[in-house]
Amino acid sequence: MNTHDLIHTEIALRNLFTIIPYHLKKQRIFETKDKKEILEKVESMTKAIDPNASYDKGRVARELEANINVWAEEQDSFIKSLHSHKKKPWLIRMKPKIEWTFWERYESFLEHVKKLPSLVVSKIDSRTDSILDLLGDPTSPGSWDTRGMVVGSVQSGKTTNYTALVCKAIDAGVKLVIILAGHDEGLRTQTQKRINEGILGEFVVEEEAGEEGSLCILAKRKREIPVVHSLTKNEHQGDFNRILSDTNIKVGGDTILLVVKKNGVILKNVLSWLKRNSKVHKETGAHYFDNIPLLLIDDECDYYSLNTAKEHEVKSINGSIRRILNMFHQSSYVGYTATPYANVFIEKETSKENLKEYGPSLFPKDFIVNLAKPNNYYGPSEIFGLAENEEEEIEKKEALPIISFVKDADRYIPHGHKIDHKIEGLPESLCEAIKVFLLACCIRNERGQINNHNTMLVHVTRFKNIQCDVADLITDELRSIKNELKDRDSSVYIQLFKLFNENFIPTTNKIVQQVNDRKIKIVEWKDVKNHLYDMAQIIEVRSVNSKKRQYLNYDDYKESGLNVIAVGGDLLSRGLTLEGLSVSYLLRFASAGDALVQMGRFFGYKEGYIDLCRLYTTEDLVSAHVHMASIEEELKQEFDIMESMREPPEKYGLKVRMHPEGLYITAPNKRRFSQEVTVSYSGTLADHTFFYKDKEIISKNFRFFERWISSLGKPNDKEHHQWGGIGPDKILELVIGYINHPDSTKTIPEVLQTYINQQVSIGNLTNWTVQIMSNSRETVYIKEEGNVKRKKVKRMKIGNLEEEVGLVIRKDGIQSNSSLYQIEKAHLIIDRHESLDMKKFFPENYEKALEDFRTYREAKMDRDLNKYNYPIGPHVRYNRPETSGFLMIYIIDTSYILHEQCDPIVGFAISFPKTERAPEVKYLANETYMSKLHKQ
Repeated sequence: MNTHDLIHTEIALRNLFTIIPYHLKKQRIFETKDKKEILEKVESMTKAIDPNASYDKGRVARELEANINVWAEEQDSFIKSLHSHKKKPWLIRMKPKIEWTFWERYESFLEHVKKLPSLVVSKIDSRTDSILDLLGDPTSPGSWDTRGMVVGSVQSGKTTNYTALVCKAIDAGVKLVIILAGHDEGLRTQTQKRINEGILGEFVVEEEAGEEGSLCILAKRKREIPVVHSLTKNEHQGDFNRILSDTNIKVGGDTILLVVKKNGVILKNVLSWLKRNSKVHKETGAHYFDNIPLLLIDDECDYYSLNTAKEHEVKSINGSIRRILNMFHQSSYVGYTATPYANVFIEKETSKENLKEYGPSLFPKDFIVNLAKPNNYYGPSEIFGLAENEEEEIEKKEALPIISFVKDADRYIPHGHKIDHKIEGLPESLCEAIKVFLLACCIRNERGQINNHNTMLVHVTRFKNIQCDVADLITDELRSIKNELKDRDSSVYIQLFKLFNENFIPTTNKIVQQVNDRKIKIVEWKDVKNHLYDMAQIIEVRSVNSKKRQYLNYDDYKESGLNVIAVGGDLLSRGLTLEGLSVSYLLRFASAGDALVQMGRFFGYKEGYIDLCRLYTTEDLVSAHVHMASIEEELKQEFDIMESMREPPEKYGLKVRMHPEGLYITAPNKRRFSQEVTVSYSGTLADHTFFYKDKEIISKNFRFFERWISSLGKPNDKEHHQWGGIGPDKILELVIGYINHPDSTKTIPEVLQTYINQQVSIGNLTNWTVQIMSNSRETVYIKEEGNVKRKKVKRMKIGNLEEEVGLVIRKDGIQSNSSLYQIEKAHLIIDRHESLDMKKFFPENYEKALEDFRTYREAKMDRDLNKYNYPIGPHVRYNRPETSGFLMIYIIDTSYILHEQCDPIVGFAISFPKTERAPEVKYLANETYMSKLHKQ
């Protein structure tokens, strides 16, 4: 293509990026069918400039396709209280009257500086409009206290979302914005820099340092724009200090912005400043602001913000946040997090003294927004996979082939080591990971991703002194590699070539078949080899913790790119964005699921290099992540169901507190009431996910089950092994007689027994259906050692049943554990099974459940509703008669678990109907059970 054609191609691309935002603002949707129309407009505009223009139409079409493919058809969920402030929408009425100065500048910044696809920017625009609408009109009279929460995946763009929200809130009339940006100065500084470029703009009009502290006034030069005063700065130690707390900078004039740490001293400084500039109530002496709307953004709102004190005590940070909100007659609080479990455990403040001094708790009483993931985001389900709900157990989402199990670390960094442990060397797996990182940096360079940031994460211990020791050893290992690379005949080149040829090439070939990323390119070894020495020279090793304070200052390396191996612990686990993270070496376990998910900084956007990413970790950690991935999927589904059922956040909070599996997803001090755990099975599925591998226990359970099933008599439906009209006593007989593994917390016998008895006492759960879910296939396909093999289904006689039962296959998620069997992907049942009793005995309820499910799918922009032939999950339980329970029994083939002669494993699942008359079951065994599940 000649120079003239290249110029026309650039013109055509500019025209494309002009048309796409216009199209989105006009239609608010983007479908593939629009592609032809948009490309015709591009050609028309390009030809208008030069009728003889010739340009690369294929490139233009590919850019358009990339824009279209960014977002999946999943939609955000909006759960709002029926009693929240400003229930009626206001934004659609006021939008034409508001000057969107800050938002339009940020919108332009995202499109032209950050180069985000237009569809992404349009999505940010529409979803922040919806959140702003929930906050209420900041210029409206009266008093309000709005509290909400926005849930987004780890490293999925939450900061961008709240930056856009703050821009719009300032445009709409908010006068004070406080952003709580993590607990560490590095996190705060990183956030301040992003706020400076996103909200305040790039042009500094005036910067002063005087008696009243630092004051940075920023504005856009080209046109008149309201001034925003940032009292905090993007330098280290630029937080809201004691000097600023003594200033007389008034609240209520120009908008003021603070980006502060979640630190007791800092927040007291903010409170001191506010009190100095507030009004004082004549009778009560209370400090207050009226007609000055406050927006408080709480980043990582499940961390440091919650009240973890006992009884009626209030922790310092939680108390300060609530005091700030309580001073304003018009306030909005929005918490952002990827792990909202602790937030919905927040209890209502009942102490009159606390309510007077601090105001209500931080529970998101007014709304919860669940942000859908873009389809170019790699989260737990994408990296670790999700099982398809069929007998073959072929994965629905195949795990990416980027995980390497670490088995040699205990010699150097033993599990449960103490603070005085001495590190004598690095595991060979970590040395390999360093070489893999070097190769990944070189391959990205060769792909044209020059001057991009590249990061490797090493998180092996919580002790800072040991982190520093590990960093020193990595520095020494990297120095050794650098020295060896000087000699082109060195053995290190052979090692690197072997990794490239046996690790990278096959992984890239496989991943390009799994993901739609056109920027992944195959490169040659000879070209990668040429980058190795130079790249090794510029890779740095940093200890990212409060002891060494070697921060990841990516902004200082915008032109050249920072290539860094970051060694740390807590600071690398919360909020901090690791730019260009490709290799992660993670050994540290977490006893709480939310902490575990936050440690997964390897989640995120990996355009053009997901095939180069590697996760070195243990089998136990992968199993735990898989478990949390299933909880995340369940959480998303519950959000969606609550939205469709119009359930307010208060209902959701209660539901999570009562969910049996929700007892260990967050730390004990974030669920203070866990000394007496409250659970309910209303509208839930109680199923086995953990079993003993002990052959004697397996045999006892199986023989007991055979006797129990024989006592039911002949089934109503022999072919499908189904019994109807079974009384609750028989169900309790099975529940109590079965030897339950303590880690299977949803099937604790005493809890199930108490709940069922309480329901029966009020007339519920009196009519049960029992069915053995026999595998009806002759053969199934099983994945073994990476290959799919066809296997014959084992069939056997059970008890006095006339028809044989086909055994089901459920893979072992932690094969290395000799005593514990965890079902892979934590899913015992198959989705279609849960409605089998309703289809036969309650056809009207079945049809209503199917209608609800299709309506739900339609709301998710699914246009082919006919493919849904049966209802699933909550749609079944919410339509199940309150008198009806469904017991599903699975006989599991142990030949794929124990690999020796053994009786089959019996597991069961109970589908409980949704009921508003669900008495709460309380028991004290929670911590005993859960301490066995996740030990630090």
